Amino acid sequence: MSKRLEWLLKACEMLDLNIEFGFIFILSNGKKLQSVAKIPALGAENGMLMFDSFKNVSEHVDEIIQAGFGYSILDNPYSEEQFDLESYVEMFSDWGWSGEVKSRPGWMSRALE
Repeated sequence: MSKRLEWLLKACEMLDLNIEFGFIFILSNGKKLQSVAKIPALGAENGMLMFDSFKNVSEHVDEIIQAGFGYSILDNPYSEEQFDLESYVEMFSDWGWSGEVKSRPGWMSRALE
């Protein structure tokens, strides 16, 4: 597992978020678009899809959004970079909560203050 996936998993575990690695989005033409991961309760109504390259999704952005997903490109950390939970809190908070309102985590509210 790459460092970026390890860190994403670690952040989701620490923040009590569900994550699904390798989620496959089926395009209207039947082709499959594999994401790095999907976090169901963040971003848009159907969750946030993460990809490793914009070139893989550039032609499909409108369809992804119309299907009720948000998307983001997940870069690899720099070699000297250290895991920083606060940066994930900020990123996830920027994406927004799309799960049940009563299930919104307290850390997200604090991050927006």
